[in-house]
Amino acid sequence: MKKFMRLLFVAMAMLIAHTTVAQEKRNYRDIAFDYLLQNISSIEARPWNVKADHYDKLSNGGYLVKLTIARTLTRQEDRLVNNQVQAYGATFNVGVRNATVNINYEDTKSYFVFVDRYGEPSKYMEASTNHEIHTWGGNAWLLMNTHKERVGNKELSYFSNAACFSNKGETMWSGRDMKIYGWAFSGNTLYLVGTLWDNGRSIVRSIDIKTQEANDKVGNSGVIPSDIAFGEKGLTITQYASNGQSSDFVFPYAASDRQFQIEQVLKSYDLTRASDQIALGERYLSGNVVDKDEKKAVELFEKAANQNSDMGLLKLADCYKNGVGVSQDNAKAFSLYEKSANMGNTDAMIALSDMYAGGDGIEKNMSKALFWKEKLAFKGNINAQKFILANQSVEYEKADITADEAYKKGRDSYMEKSYEWAKFCFERAISLGSKDAMFDFGKILYVGEGIERNYSKAVELLSKIGEEYNHVGAQLCLAQMYKENKGIPHDIKKVIYWTTKAAENDDETAMVALAYYYKYSDEVKKNKKLSFQYCERAAIKGNQDAIREMVFNHAQGDGTKKDKYSALTWFEKIDDSEMQMKVADNFFNGVGVKENEELAALMYQSMSDKGDIIATKKLALCYLSGSGVDSNINTAYDLAMKIRNTTHVGDDADIYYIEGAYYDSKLRGNQYGLPNGFMQAKEAYERAIKCGHPYAAKALARMKSKWGIR
Repeated sequence: MKKFMRLLFVAMAMLIAHTTVAQEKRNYRDIAFDYLLQNISSIEARPWNVKADHYDKLSNGGYLVKLTIARTLTRQEDRLVNNQVQAYGATFNVGVRNATVNINYEDTKSYFVFVDRYGEPSKYMEASTNHEIHTWGGNAWLLMNTHKERVGNKELSYFSNAACFSNKGETMWSGRDMKIYGWAFSGNTLYLVGTLWDNGRSIVRSIDIKTQEANDKVGNSGVIPSDIAFGEKGLTITQYASNGQSSDFVFPYAASDRQFQIEQVLKSYDLTRASDQIALGERYLSGNVVDKDEKKAVELFEKAANQNSDMGLLKLADCYKNGVGVSQDNAKAFSLYEKSANMGNTDAMIALSDMYAGGDGIEKNMSKALFWKEKLAFKGNINAQKFILANQSVEYEKADITADEAYKKGRDSYMEKSYEWAKFCFERAISLGSKDAMFDFGKILYVGEGIERNYSKAVELLSKIGEEYNHVGAQLCLAQMYKENKGIPHDIKKVIYWTTKAAENDDETAMVALAYYYKYSDEVKKNKKLSFQYCERAAIKGNQDAIREMVFNHAQGDGTKKDKYSALTWFEKIDDSEMQMKVADNFFNGVGVKENEELAALMYQSMSDKGDIIATKKLALCYLSGSGVDSNINTAYDLAMKIRNTTHVGDDADIYYIEGAYYDSKLRGNQYGLPNGFMQAKEAYERAIKCGHPYAAKALARMKSKWGIR
């Protein structure tokens, strides 16, 4: 409850603060607007309203307020308008006429107003869209009159004049003698870059705003200095030649500005934090902004080291190792490196291992060197990996790494094609008992890509995890190896052995393979009942190969009782309509299975019920010919018309043939009489002939002969 109340209090305080700031800005807006009304006669008595406002905080606690004010005016214009008359209770346009109309438009103006913290305005300036104003150090910096210029293929912008104002609006500096392409503030110094109006020569100007003293560095004509960036030694200024090509030069900071920068840098660090102590120490070492001072750097590194910072220990060790800011002391450096390395710092590990390997200030110890090199190597250090691989004959204490870590390093290194190191990592992981490493490395040794092929070792590793850990992947790999006869002799008994173990682990791929072996293979004693059992287990798990085989098993009675409806049930579980069609066609045509038109018709019916157009047409042809179903020309015709009425089939020979046969059959029954029925049948047959139907011509000839028509 107390915590909730504290959070509620903080939220309320933030809301009050936000409301107070918003109210303060509204007050400054009103003050600025009133000031403009009092001092600008052109807007004193007109209906102006504030359209937009913007605020920049000044050092005296006040604001530089930018107001955009607007009013709506009306002007009269002569326009052509519709000439309208009233007649019969309605309005009609009858030509056009000239008329004077009132047009409303918006008049806007923008102003800058300086208002101090007590709400006292002191100055206003008119602004426009090509003015920019910025606040800097509590002062206002105004750039006026924007222009654009193309230099080669680059477009540059510049200002034609500029001024700097105090927080009360007093002019501190102004200039109109140069095109200003770039500018920057630092400390009390304002930097301008551009070209002089009178001779076009480049210029860099630094202005001390307090003293208003300017220092100019004038260069050659033909180049335009534009972009400014702060560097370590000064401003990095990019200048453009007339062809648009750029080059950089460094303009040194003003003396007062350099001291300001040093003060700003020192203020930016929290010297109670080890990371800031180290960062500032590095500045003192290099002389970056601050004056170079190696002893101060050492003092800061010592403070960080005393906070148990691994980086602080490393930096201090480097100083003792190289005699920077302190007397050289290898023993002290070694002690510091060791502490940092034990905290996981890789740079310290490199230094420590190198000292052990070279006997640099300590007794040479290759075993210790290899221990630290291996730690580095497992962290991805390429040089350390090479060192370890070159010294594998040396006995040394192994680095503490887990089996999973070593395996992942081996896997990643293999993917990166760092094969030697991958082999080393896999072997280390295997020695630590990693099943994943045994599996992956066993496959790699069998394939021999990047690492020398070793069939016997591959079988050894995969057999170990296949037996001891019941690893399904290894069992399937071994079954495939003994089947392929590539480097490992073909052995069908071992193929069946390992496939059976995988199937016992509930692997559906293995179940399908066993179903195949026991039903089709000449190397294994046929056992259709056992084949059916494995196939059914895999099919129940959703394996599509097994599901298709279950259709054939039930249709032909392989390992189970022959049952067309069970076959149809499994057929409907096939999730690919193209495969369903292929299975149905195989039964209809007797391809790969015993011909079964009745079952094929049931399959076509099942697919037709789900909207399959091709299956619907094949079912119609079955009813037309009596294939697998009782012949029924009416049903055939209804199915054909269903296709025509629900889809855009275009010209289809089979549909036309069925239509012709339907009307032909009605002629035989003499339901419609010769004229209508005959012509419909004739037209349908002729269309079928045109579409290439093989039997339509004979059917048409037979019909004409029956009715004595040539």
